Amino acid sequence: MKKFLLLCLPLVHAVAFYHFANFILEPYKSRGQAQILIKKGNKFLKIGAVEEALKAYQQTVELNPENEFAWNIIGLIYSDQKKNQDALEVYDQALQILPQVSILWNNRGTVLIKTGELEKALLSFDRALELDTEYSDAWNNRGVVFLELGRLPEAIIALDRSIELDPKDGNTWYNLARVYGAKKNKEQTLSSLKRALQWDPERKEEIHKEPAFKFLFTDKSFKMLSNKLD
Repeated sequence: MKKFLLLCLPLVHAVAFYHFANFILEPYKSRGQAQILIKKGNKFLKIGAVEEALKAYQQTVELNPENEFAWNIIGLIYSDQKKNQDALEVYDQALQILPQVSILWNNRGTVLIKTGELEKALLSFDRALELDTEYSDAWNNRGVVFLELGRLPEAIIALDRSIELDPKDGNTWYNLARVYGAKKNKEQTLSSLKRALQWDPERKEEIHKEPAFKFLFTDKSFKMLSNKLD
């Protein structure tokens, strides 16, 4: 019997080690599988297979709930599909796990703008900026909320800060032009709009539909910016 027990002992150790190793390595295995799913989701997204991509990203966060990239993409997909409530639920769930990730707070704020919850959106952007004071997109979005709330001086401060951090962002220059347009400041509106179109020329068609620029619709300098002279 003793001999039998001695022979079995290495086997017992091997089984114990196998289970111990699985316990230790399981998180790494899950992360590895999650990365495979991320790549799968990216490929689906690239060819426009959005629902398949969404499933891959959802499986990713099931395996690795700390994967901020997957959470963010899921929220962006729902937002793009105009499923704003679903997007908010995703970001809220993600932020319970990853409360220190500024991009999740920022993108949660952009969804709240779409739902008209501007004060809540502002709090989201404020939180993003607490975590990353040089987050230019969050400064821009903060400026947009101030514009929508009619708090124009605060909007200018936020947008100026965004431009200071990223001077080649045509979107921020465009929003700054909208603010000056709301103030009926012709010189500053045209100056900001010129910079916006320098970095984002595709906006040329839409400037004639922007209510903030209505007071300039017949202005020659304004028309020249979009090459729409009479």
